[in-house]
Formats: sequence, structure tokens, C-alpha cells
Amino acid sequence: MTTDQRKSARLDGKVAIVTVAGAGMGKAEAIFLAERGARVGVQDIDAKVAEATVAEIRKAGGEALVLVGDLSKPADSARNVAEIAAKWGTVDVLVNNAGIHEFKDSEQMDEASFDRMFGVNVKGLFFATQAVIKGMKAKGSGKIINIASTAAMVGQAGSPHYSGSKGAVLAMTKSWAKELAPWKITVNAICPGPIMTDMVIRARGIEGAKKRAETEIPLRRYGEANPWPSTAAPPSSASEGSMGAAIDNRTSASLDGKVVYITGAGAGMGREDALLVATRGALVAVQDIDGKAAQETVAKISAAGGQAFAIVGDVAKPEDCKRMAQEAEAKRGRVDVLVNNAGIHERRDLEAMEEVHFNRMFDVHVKGSFFTTQALVPGMKARESGKIINIASTAGMVATVGDAHYCAAKAALLGFTKAWAKELAPWNINVNAICPGPIATELAVRNRGWDGIRERAEKEIPLRRYGNPIDVAYAVAFLASAESDFITGQSMPIAGGLAIVGI
Repeated sequence: MTTDQRKSARLDGKVAIVTVAGAGMGKAEAIFLAERGARVGVQDIDAKVAEATVAEIRKAGGEALVLVGDLSKPADSARNVAEIAAKWGTVDVLVNNAGIHEFKDSEQMDEASFDRMFGVNVKGLFFATQAVIKGMKAKGSGKIINIASTAAMVGQAGSPHYSGSKGAVLAMTKSWAKELAPWKITVNAICPGPIMTDMVIRARGIEGAKKRAETEIPLRRYGEANPWPSTAAPPSSASEGSMGAAIDNRTSASLDGKVVYITGAGAGMGREDALLVATRGALVAVQDIDGKAAQETVAKISAAGGQAFAIVGDVAKPEDCKRMAQEAEAKRGRVDVLVNNAGIHERRDLEAMEEVHFNRMFDVHVKGSFFTTQALVPGMKARESGKIINIASTAGMVATVGDAHYCAAKAALLGFTKAWAKELAPWNINVNAICPGPIATELAVRNRGWDGIRERAEKEIPLRRYGNPIDVAYAVAFLASAESDFITGQSMPIAGGLAIVGI
């Protein structure tokens, strides 16, 4: 992985379709992909709004094509894909953004309303995906991104057909992820919550949106659909600096000027995290119990033109956590991002467990993350901003055999993540977790050998390969950046699909 490759998530030469991209979130997605180099098919049932989005992309120097059709009609999806293929070739990325919403409770529901909701949100998504799959399979790669909703996860009172349709989208996401993995086609869903679009403004009004933000949303604001709807100003001034970001600020997950503290960064995933965030402009505090390893990471960052310094200590000791946090803050007066990466692993079954092994596992993972976070939170609160990223594991979600103490320690981090996300949201501090699955670190190679890794990948992992440390680092950089400002309390598996099939 070269320094240039690490700098931003570029899409040069990729062909993307965004459905219903004439307004709202779809328009923002189409513009954003074009800014990063993609050639974008702007699909919408309304030709006029699709043309307006295309005009905006072209004015900024991007490439875009109008695709008009009704996605509840499978023939229209097939025609749209044929049109873009004739101009640019195989579709690399499909963003299934098309969707409709209405409030209508179960007693009021009529068949026409029900059928229209599922026709657009489910059938439309299904056949749009079907239309691109043949080309992606032939190419041996592709990405499908389904825009679902938090309504699918927690339900939305007064809109059962919408909640049900988005639940269907999540199920199709998991099914296709398994089905299409052999062709290296990745399928994922994004679940937006309260996003300030023109549709929301029409439904709730600005005052209604403000009230909901203050009473229901931990971060106390709606999310942003750039470009901001012309009919409204942002609903909250609490996060004024992050609302309506300039286009230039959206071109990469930049960390310019940020101070990022990473525990256990002397080797493995922690080192890769440190290298990546440094290339994106961060000053990195490289923490490790091994001073030599920490200095080696610092030297690699410096050789690549980045900035870093070493901090040595044992995160299992709360007094070390406090001292090291003070050292990091003394360098620049603050820490903007904390990555709780330090961890250990061993296999030891229930009957073979001794108290010393149990305690060490929890001291490093659980106590270490807790007291490092405790030491750095006061500064974040004082500045009313901060990011905390806990490196957990898929083992904390679905469990593995023979290391229950490790699974439990990682699950504790998931509990911390949700609790801290609620507790710290009033100070605009985001807390999220990353759950790596099988990653080809030096430790994994020593434990299994390359033959063992290949065998497991073929048998158990939908994408049929182990991840690389850089796969985790990309997620760290995203969650550390302003691009994740409206994400908190979430756990992100980086596992090649393993989290949907178990371990």
C-alpha cells in the first residue's frame, strides 16, 4: 500500500449508478461520487431533476448521464443499465437509493399504498440489482450499496409498511452478500436515521425537526444531506461548524491538524492505523508497551513525511493510562481522536482457564480502554468535540470457540461504545466500534500459517480471503474524520461477510 493510495477513497474510472438521484440524499451521493472521480448515472423518475443534478456535476468538471425510469417496473431498470453500459461499460457501483415514505397506520392502510411502498422500496431495488449483476459477475468485482433505514432496525410508529420494506432491504443485503461473494461483489446497507432533506421539511417543518432533534436524537441535530435543502437552514446551531461543509472539504477523509492517539500501535493493525491517519494529515501519538516497537512505527511515519511521537506504558495500569494521556495532550494541547486498539489474544478453554489469564485479558482490553478513555474525555468535553474508536472484534458479536474470555472482553467494548455514545453525545463526542474479523496480521500467520489461513478463508469466509490490516485502517480513518460526524454508537464489522454467517 503506497502513500498515494492511502490518501483518499478515490473512484477514478469507476462507473456508478445512483437511483433517484435528482434530489435529497441521492443527489448528494451522486455529486460526491463524481467529485471522487466516478462517472455517474443519475437515475430518477423525473427527467427534469435528474438533468439538474447532471448539470451540477458537469459544471464542477465531472462526468454524468441522465437515466430516466420508474424502478417499480423491472424493464425500466434493465433499460437504464443498458444505456449506461453502452456509454461507459460495466457498472462498478450501484447505489440503491430509490425509496418513498409516508405516514399511514395499519388501520388506515389500503392495498394500493402498501403495494406502491414495496414496489419502489423492495421490488425496485431487487430488479435494479438484478440488472447490474451479470456484468459484475463477468468482471469479477462490484459493489452494491442499499440505502435502508433505522426504521428497519427499531421500527417507526405510523409507518409499518415503510419499516417493513426497509427490513426487507436489510434481509436482501445479507442474502446477496453470501450469494455474490464468490465473484468478489460486496453488498452492504446504510441505514440513515433523521436526515434533513426537503421531504423531511415538508413532513415535519423546521420547528418540528428542531423539537425532535432536541428530544430524541443523542447528538441533538438532524444529519445533513449535502447540498443543504434550499428551503431551510440547519436545524441546530450546536454543530454549526460541521453543517453545510464546503465541497472541497468532502473530497477525502482528511485529518489535517488532528491529534490522533492510538494504543497498541507498535505493530499489526495499530501500526497500520497509525501509518494511514498520518498520511491523511494527523499528528499521531503512537502508544505501545514496547518502546522499541513504538519508535519503529514513528520512524516509518517520519520516513513517509508524516508526524508522530512515541508514548510508552501499559494500558492495563490505570496510572499509566492517565500519565500517557497527559503526555499526549502536552504535545499539542489536546487529543482529537482516541483509537482504543491495544489488545492481546490467546486460546484457552473453560476448564484450562486460570485467574491470571482471565484478569490479564480483561485488564488490557476492558480496563485499558476504559481508563484511557476516562483520561482523555475531559479535554474533549472542554472543546465540545472528539472521536473515540474502540477496536472490538466479530468474536464479541458471534463468539468463537476456545477463547470465551477474549469474546467477553471484546463484547464489553461494544457495551462501552453504546453507553459512551449516549453519555457523551451532548458534547459532540462520537463513539463507535470497529469489529475486525479474520485479518492477516503477523500474529494470525504465526498461529495458523499461510496454508491454514487459506483453508479457513475458502471454508468459512464469504469473500474467501482474510482481510489486510489496511482494511481496518480505512474504517479507522473514516470514523476519525468529519465524514462520520453523524455516526455514533455503531459497531462496524470488517470481516469479509463472516459476521453474517457466524464463526
